[in-house]
Amino acid sequence: MPVEFDVLKKPDLTYVRLVGDVELGDLLAYIKSYQAHPEYRPGRDELFDLSQWTDTKMGYAEMCAMRRAERTLYPRHPKNRAKCGIYAPSELQYGMARIYASLTELTGDVEAVVFEDMNATLGFLGVSPDDVER
Repeated sequence: MPVEFDVLKKPDLTYVRLVGDVELGDLLAYIKSYQAHPEYRPGRDELFDLSQWTDTKMGYAEMCAMRRAERTLYPRHPKNRAKCGIYAPSELQYGMARIYASLTELTGDVEAVVFEDMNATLGFLGVSPDDVER
């Protein structure tokens, strides 16, 4: 599965991993699957691990389409914005993640920040490395 996820209860976090070649359809399928999950809650903080993401055919237009679909995951007028920490250790991963983060800045419903270090990503989310299995 190109997009895998776990909904963690402690810490209260969705842990998403992109593996191999990921396309727009894979991300859209993840969004539907996550919304159908019994533990789904709009606005939950997220950890995106891109360290195993090797390739994509996605460009800016596909990232915009994914972002439009994903906006349903976040409350429209949150008192506290959800945090999305993105671990992206390679240049390709980092570049694509920065495009995503810049798109979230336009909508303001989630605070997405990209890191090249997993411990820094976890620190942004207020999560201890011991709390998240990798």
